[in-house]
Amino acid sequence: MSGNYQVTDNIEAFMIGSWLRTDSAFFVAPLPFDGRAAVDNVPISGDSLYNPFGVDITDARLRLRDFIPTRTTRFETETYQITLGLRGNFGDSSWSWDASYGYGRTPQSSTVRGYLFSPGLTDALGPSMIDPLTGNPICVRTPGDPASAIPGCLPVNFMGPAPDPGTPEGQAQLAALELINPTIHNTSENDLKVFNANVTGDLFQWAAGTASLAVGVEHRKETADSSSDFLTIIPPGETVCLITQEACTFGDISGEFDVNEIYAEVLLPLLADAPFAERLSVSLGTRYSDYSNFGGTTNSKIGLEWKPFADLLVRATFADVFRAPTIGDLFAPTIPSANTYIDPCNGYTGQPTADPRACAGVSTDGQFQQSNSQVTSFQVANPDLQPEEGDVLTYGFVYSPGWFDGFSVTVDYWRVKLDEFIVNLPETVMLNQCFDFGRFCDTFIRDEAGDVAQMTNLIGNFGSLKTSGVDVGLRYLFPESDWGQLRWNLDTTYLAEYDVRLLAGDPSSDVGAFPGIPESVGLAGTFVDNASSGFGNMARWRALNDISWTNGDFSASLTTRYVHHVYEAPDVASVETEGYVAKRRVPSVTQTDIQVGYRIPETNSSIQLGVRNLTDRQPPLIYSGFNAATDVRTYDGIGRFYWMRWTARF
Repeated sequence: MSGNYQVTDNIEAFMIGSWLRTDSAFFVAPLPFDGRAAVDNVPISGDSLYNPFGVDITDARLRLRDFIPTRTTRFETETYQITLGLRGNFGDSSWSWDASYGYGRTPQSSTVRGYLFSPGLTDALGPSMIDPLTGNPICVRTPGDPASAIPGCLPVNFMGPAPDPGTPEGQAQLAALELINPTIHNTSENDLKVFNANVTGDLFQWAAGTASLAVGVEHRKETADSSSDFLTIIPPGETVCLITQEACTFGDISGEFDVNEIYAEVLLPLLADAPFAERLSVSLGTRYSDYSNFGGTTNSKIGLEWKPFADLLVRATFADVFRAPTIGDLFAPTIPSANTYIDPCNGYTGQPTADPRACAGVSTDGQFQQSNSQVTSFQVANPDLQPEEGDVLTYGFVYSPGWFDGFSVTVDYWRVKLDEFIVNLPETVMLNQCFDFGRFCDTFIRDEAGDVAQMTNLIGNFGSLKTSGVDVGLRYLFPESDWGQLRWNLDTTYLAEYDVRLLAGDPSSDVGAFPGIPESVGLAGTFVDNASSGFGNMARWRALNDISWTNGDFSASLTTRYVHHVYEAPDVASVETEGYVAKRRVPSVTQTDIQVGYRIPETNSSIQLGVRNLTDRQPPLIYSGFNAATDVRTYDGIGRFYWMRWTARF
């Protein structure tokens, strides 16, 4: 919703407001139960009715696919935004101004199912027996004593066949699990308040043209609050909560920061209508930002535009890059993740390590091998983060030939370098750093057998990023005719490099998708899932092709999205032999959308109908695509669907 009102001849009031509600859900693989003390801390009692061995089992692990089919998270998210402002001119001059205040609020609630109540599960896997009065299985506090029966508890059998819902026994097992499968409720809210004011106008006129200036100020305040279900909170000094570990958090979190900014930009024409310089201009800009959480920073840029003749524009920019940590980086709630890792203590023979905690509890006979390729790793926000800093260089041209009216081509090279890169380190890197250098040794816990049972992964300013590529755009506006007008747009990006060094100054921390191949660094053209501490889909080529048509009040468009093939290492978590790697090609994907529209002048409204993913192209199979077996962040996994939109202006 938007509106404006002419207050005076030189002042206009404006308003922009929106409200959006989204209900969404996702499903992931069934719960991986891990009874070890440092993980779920739920043993199977030797006195359980279903334990044939008669001894406590403290290291039982299984995927509960036959007991709880999926883990489900449902979100209800609302977004409120409103901006109120004034804008106008200073008399009849070229100078204009605007000032506005904006407020945004995004509350979110989630309900989670599929994680088990640990005390209830402990009872259900604890001592049990057949009730002599009813003949039914019961949980008991004291083995063999029906008088100590636990109310509301049914014994669970994790050591037998999958429960059959068609039998009384299977129904009893599923009912027992349902008793200890609570609904978890979490809430969060982000707020944003922004005030800004800007002034623009012409400074002076000279032979090459008019010099112009833009200056402005901005004040911004961001807050974040999250509230976790009490069942999921790990008490201080403990390693487990009241729910199986993969739903645990470190409790509620909240925080805020504010920033005050001032900027100035000037455009200076240098030449005009000169030989080989129809136009030559330079732009200069600088911005000072003062953040309440880490102080002030100044970032500047310089740009050059040269038009040697009417058909060609050459442009270049060099600028400081500055990215402040987001409110989520600083104050997001803790998220448990079952990340993959390789233990440097595999085959450990007692050789010296930089810190004794590196292989604490690991046998020294050379026989140790990690028993699980995944570990529960708590992804933790960091209120002490500093900004990323670096520089960006771009140069390219726009060619609009006079002999081909309506056509233009743009080509731009870009290169970005970032230091103090904000990243969660891969779990394998932290373990290796502890083994070799004594760093990050407080980030993990090993169990009695030496296995890594739990990790804490605090996001930090650890490394550096260098990435570069080329953007190419083609445009053609067809001549208008009786049947309307066509417009063609094609935008493509070529990713030349995406190189990440996780630890500044340490070449051994350069990231590659194929750790089994020496010198295999660089992520361009590869896929490494975020759950494997990767950076996702780095396809070398991406393209967006759009053909649109208009004729009076009618319109239509056909849009094609293309993602080039990538390579994955499907067994990246278990690669240990140097020189060996499984390298698999994930095919390219093309998906097509279509829409038609009609503008209704009588009601100042319009209607659009469309089909997304017209050909129902399914996402490619990716073996290392955690949980979804594909890359849900890149490909359309919903399939073909239809939509309608109605827009009205008042």
